[in-house]
Amino acid sequence: MIFLIPDLALSQYRITSVPVLIEPLDTRYYSTGNAMVSFINSGGGNYINPATLDHNGIPTIKYFLDTFGTNQDVIEIRLQNFYTGASFGNFDISLSYLDLRSSFSEEAIVLSEPYKDNVIKITGAYIFKNGLRAGFGVNYLKSDIGNEQVYVDREYNPAKSVFFDLGIQYHKTYPYRDETWLLTPSYGLSLTNFGKAVSYYDGISDPLPTKLRMGTGMSVKYGQESFGLRPLEMNGSLAVSKFMVRNEMEMIETNGRTDSVYVAMNPFKALIRSWGNYKWNDGLEEQTATIVDQLIFHTGFEVIFYETLSIRVGYQKASEVNMPYTFQAGGFGINLGYLSFDYSEYFYPDGRGNDRGSTWNLTVRIPLNDKKPRSILNHILN
Repeated sequence: MIFLIPDLALSQYRITSVPVLIEPLDTRYYSTGNAMVSFINSGGGNYINPATLDHNGIPTIKYFLDTFGTNQDVIEIRLQNFYTGASFGNFDISLSYLDLRSSFSEEAIVLSEPYKDNVIKITGAYIFKNGLRAGFGVNYLKSDIGNEQVYVDREYNPAKSVFFDLGIQYHKTYPYRDETWLLTPSYGLSLTNFGKAVSYYDGISDPLPTKLRMGTGMSVKYGQESFGLRPLEMNGSLAVSKFMVRNEMEMIETNGRTDSVYVAMNPFKALIRSWGNYKWNDGLEEQTATIVDQLIFHTGFEVIFYETLSIRVGYQKASEVNMPYTFQAGGFGINLGYLSFDYSEYFYPDGRGNDRGSTWNLTVRIPLNDKKPRSILNHILN
């Protein structure tokens, strides 16, 4: 809950609003430590980089679920994402709907109402002939954090915002040893959640979790097919990310009195000002966060057998100033072409209210115009 309460921005102005926007809504990306900024994907990865869209000419429907508990499972959170996408030549487009809501267990001492966030996202990506991909996303947010029952004189209102995503990727494949192996280095850059700050109470605004991501990766595929499929594919990825947000001090009048508070900096201004150091309080004393301290590092690895079974591991590492975002993850995927299932487990070693959790998503591909997805089923059933 601490990431959803605007009051904390008064003392620790690096905290942003709507933290659900920080993580991807895709199990593959989550289980590889959010490192796959430069890899393509058919859905959910557009929360990391809108250029990632690639449905391979086959309409796709996807459902994502993330469930976890906080504060010894007193608060239970359920996050869902409904996704649909399709290809039109070199252009891919998707529509998704995010729904997050909380509930309290019977043992909870309730000090606030349940909260919920909803986001509608439209994403488009275009593939150029030279290996370059470019993506753009537009989002509409409605966030309701409820009302605290402790402060009877304070009422929070639902916040609304329109924000944008931008991203590019570049891929080029190099054959090795007479195409026995195919090597594809990739590069990716994205800026997500860029837009108007949200305000829940009396003009006090909190920045969206605007994030800049840069990543690179290498895909190694065995080029000789067996049963019409490549027996082995290995994908490694590295990335670094940074919150592009700042708050600044302003004088506002609330309940007949004038207070100095931190409010969200204009997002364009924050893109320039967020490269400097800033002060923060660790609960005991004031600390300085250097530019290196503000970086979050991502590492991911994936092995795919016969384009069917995937094994994944990932690690996201943050410094002390962003320690709640450090996590370890692992998972697997089963791709049957027309139907795919992916599962991951994640663990926050330093705690973020929720120490452990799991995600899964189900993907359905609907072949049209006699174009079949690559699948081991095509060879088993024929």
